[in-house]
Amino acid sequence: RLRGRFTLAVTAGSSLELLARTITEEPFLSSLDWPKWNIFFVDERCAPSTSPCSSYKMLNDLLLRHVSIPEMQVYVAFDHTMTLDNLGHTCEPCSLMYQDQIRAVLGGSPSD
Repeated sequence: RLRGRFTLAVTAGSSLELLARTITEEPFLSSLDWPKWNIFFVDERCAPSTSPCSSYKMLNDLLLRHVSIPEMQVYVAFDHTMTLDNLGHTCEPCSLMYQDQIRAVLGGSPSD
C-alpha cells in the first residue's frame, strides 16, 4: 500500500486454482484494485506461454482473462521467442533476465 502496488508471486497447481476461484468472485472481484497488481511466477517452466505446461497459461485461463491487471505488470519468466544460446537453450538466459526484472520492480542490484 505504501508503494502503490500489490505484488504477488504465484505457483501453478491447486493453490492457484483456489486463489483464482476465490478472488474472481464477489466480493473480491469488484473490490480489489487490479491495476495495482504485479504478478511474478515462482515455478514457471521453460515453455511457450500457450503450452499446457506453462504456469502463465494456467494463470491466464484462471485469473487474467477475468480481471484488469495490466499486461505489462505480469512478469513472464520465459520467452520462447528469445534467441537460443550456443547449446540451443533459452532457460538460462531467460532466468537471468527474469532475475533482473524482479530486482527492477522490487528493488535491488542487477545480476552480474
